[in-house]
Amino acid sequence: MSVALQFKLTQTGQAAVWNANNTGTSLNLTHIQFGSGNRAPSGTETALLTPQQAVAIAAGFSVSSTQIRMSAIFSGNQNYVVREVGLWAGDPAVGGSKLVGYWSQAAGDLAMKSPGVDFIFSHDMTLDAAVPAGSLTILADNAQSAMLAMITAHEAAANPHNQYATKAAVQAQTYTAFTTAGAAPTFTLAANPAIAAYAAGQRFRVKFGAAGNGADTLNVNALGAKSLKQFNQTGAKINAVITANQLVDIEYDGADFVLLDPIPGGLSAPFLSYGGTTTLTDVALGKAIALYGAAPYTLTLPVSAAANAGGVISFTAQQGSTTVTIAGQSSQTIQARGVAVSALAMQPGDTLMLVSGGGGWYVMGGSAQSGYAFSRHVISPASRVANTNYTNTTGKVMTIHAQFSAAAAVHPWITTGGTSIGDYKQAGDAGYGIRVTTVVLPGETYQWSYNNALAVPTLNNWIETY
Repeated sequence: MSVALQFKLTQTGQAAVWNANNTGTSLNLTHIQFGSGNRAPSGTETALLTPQQAVAIAAGFSVSSTQIRMSAIFSGNQNYVVREVGLWAGDPAVGGSKLVGYWSQAAGDLAMKSPGVDFIFSHDMTLDAAVPAGSLTILADNAQSAMLAMITAHEAAANPHNQYATKAAVQAQTYTAFTTAGAAPTFTLAANPAIAAYAAGQRFRVKFGAAGNGADTLNVNALGAKSLKQFNQTGAKINAVITANQLVDIEYDGADFVLLDPIPGGLSAPFLSYGGTTTLTDVALGKAIALYGAAPYTLTLPVSAAANAGGVISFTAQQGSTTVTIAGQSSQTIQARGVAVSALAMQPGDTLMLVSGGGGWYVMGGSAQSGYAFSRHVISPASRVANTNYTNTTGKVMTIHAQFSAAAAVHPWITTGGTSIGDYKQAGDAGYGIRVTTVVLPGETYQWSYNNALAVPTLNNWIETY
């Protein structure tokens, strides 16, 4: 509800005005006083009921012969309700000062003065016929006038508090959103305003200007490079997956810059291809990898560690490609059908799915572990010595074809998994020789031998198919 603020000229004030008029002078209004009392003005008031704060008039002038305008600034830490206002000729705290005009009401509040907040009071006072023209003037305090001018300019400024972010700057993320410079693996960022030191909890909205390589760092305001990480599904920090023009929130956790909304499993670029010897990084996690090439080569897996445990890589050997060896790194093995092998060979058409176990790799599927896509390997007879154990380390089922010959009666065999399979040739039998075929499971040992009571056979051919 609005309040009509009309000052009543007090009897003391009226007498002072007439006295000034009779002497050819004017009465100077110098102070405005706030109080917290309530009463209906009668004109007999000489002071406020509950005075709170009096200040010098900061600005004022005569608008017309019957109207004067005045302003004052109530500063400080006072806290009170304004229920009465007095206009004074002189400082109320000094003897001889006179209460010239008074406003209040029987009940209700006019305003609230809060601590630490400047209260600017501005009012146009209408003079009645009891006040001779020119007999009442405003005497403003120059210091208060300068302060009022400063506050007025402050309120009119487009951005009066430039130490604070404007709403528009907050919406545009002017002080938090930046684009990186540099290229993988060493990105840089120029935050503005610049940060003086790294501190846990610092957060930026970043647009990466280039793709990462799986072991990237970010250097903010030349304070030093920090690793870029993201969390995997187990809650472990792993190297971040970064693509060109990727938008992401990053936060410094006291050790690394962590991507808070990373690309899940590298889904933005799910397909990779290789045609030659390469050592993979964590970027390969979550990817499907196509293998091609004309000459055999080796693809080395990333180091399997707690940070990338659960990460999956899928391989497909394209039709017409060569043999590709998938090998572990740093002496890490691949568990295939319960057997730890250092590498698996993929033939054209083979598929293979591997998962990081945190300290080694495990085959989760694909034909490469079962040998659905076979390849024939001709072994030099000198590499398969009689009565010597060899182990099937391929991780796949192996078929052995051996051919023997002798001029006399012979009885060779191949033993694997505790079972021996062989053949017998009598002296003078026609034909090239003896053929023995057997199957060796992954991890089993195998050797060939013969009957010592007969002639020693000659190994002519040894072929392993897996």
